[in-house]
Amino acid sequence: MKAITRFILFVFIGFFAWPFLLLEKKGKSHYRLEGNTIIIANHYSDIDPALIYFAFFGQKRITFVTHVGVKKNIWTHLLTWAFDCLYVDYSTINVAFFKESTRILNEGGVICIFPEGVINPRKYGFFDFSRSYVMLARRSHSKILPLFLYPQKKMFKKSLVYIGDALDEKAYLEQGSVESINAYFQSQIMLYSTPFIEGITSLDELPK
Repeated sequence: MKAITRFILFVFIGFFAWPFLLLEKKGKSHYRLEGNTIIIANHYSDIDPALIYFAFFGQKRITFVTHVGVKKNIWTHLLTWAFDCLYVDYSTINVAFFKESTRILNEGGVICIFPEGVINPRKYGFFDFSRSYVMLARRSHSKILPLFLYPQKKMFKKSLVYIGDALDEKAYLEQGSVESINAYFQSQIMLYSTPFIEGITSLDELPK
């Protein structure tokens, strides 16, 4: 049942939404997803998961983490259920979430987390990153792959997926504490976003 629902939703989204989901990859544009990896990214729009999904289409399956509040809307609940998203509640300790996430990663899976927790509709700057992805990465000995997204949400206008440098456990532990590691990755994504903060909105002007 879920597989059929997933296929129908994929076809529906692909057919009707593709003019809004065109994208261009920059940075490590030829990066291939490996198992036991946590993707982190800024969160400027509700199409961000789709951009990441299509940026790595045909590679490893990505399990997205979303707030439990999406269950209040029948359509977002259906979508996240069909694509096996993991739900997290920021108001409590998510023991079940960490257990299931660790299992997926230890089995060679890929998880995507938006550390800001909510959408930043201003499309510049960032909210504070939650440190939970760092703790999960250390617990599962996972790589961390930072991305910067600049969604256009306009027909036939390409959005940006800037793929940064993936670090394995040994590399990011050199940054020190959980707080320091979190600050490092947030600063890296901020670095990728600098051209847009400075007013450059053409993808051709981004660093290669």
